[in-house]
Amino acid sequence: MFRFLDERIEYGNWFEKMLAILAYGVLAAGYLVASIFITGCIIIKLEALFPSEDAVIHTGIVIATSIFLAPLLISLYRDSRQLDKLTSTSTKDPHIISEYSRIPHFSKMLGEAQSEDLIERETFSKYVKKSGHKSRYIKVSKSDKWVCILGGYFPTDLLCGYNKKQNELYTIDGMIVKLPKVAKLTQPFLREFFPTRK
Repeated sequence: MFRFLDERIEYGNWFEKMLAILAYGVLAAGYLVASIFITGCIIIKLEALFPSEDAVIHTGIVIATSIFLAPLLISLYRDSRQLDKLTSTSTKDPHIISEYSRIPHFSKMLGEAQSEDLIERETFSKYVKKSGHKSRYIKVSKSDKWVCILGGYFPTDLLCGYNKKQNELYTIDGMIVKLPKVAKLTQPFLREFFPTRK
């Protein structure tokens, strides 16, 4: 459900974004009320074990905070695990680039220093779909010679395709660049970007 709401906030129109933000607010408020209720039930059952009223209040605050923060901490832990897996699994095929870096593949082809110099001369802005939606993850240079996808820079004329199922880019020299798993969030933008290049 949270992924659906995140997608609405990222790709939806203004009304969908507003509804998704409102849904997050309602979920947070509901969860806060539920955690306070559960804490109250626990305290009522354990009240006889505490020597003073202050001890009951302090314990209640600790339990309520723990119940309220547990899903957030679990979510943060899962996100950190996913970040560790951003790069695709390594492969022995020399035509597949599985390490996603600042300039995947082309830093070796063009030279790292020269590639960095070319990128620094460019100014980038968010890629805008025909519908008017802007991408947070894809930026195109003003000269239209470079594209930045999830922090990885590519010369636009040296890319020749995108495979949605395999989550990979194809280069004109026959190489395959594996995109991070999080690139699946950008699929609507990538699917539109590559046909417009032809």
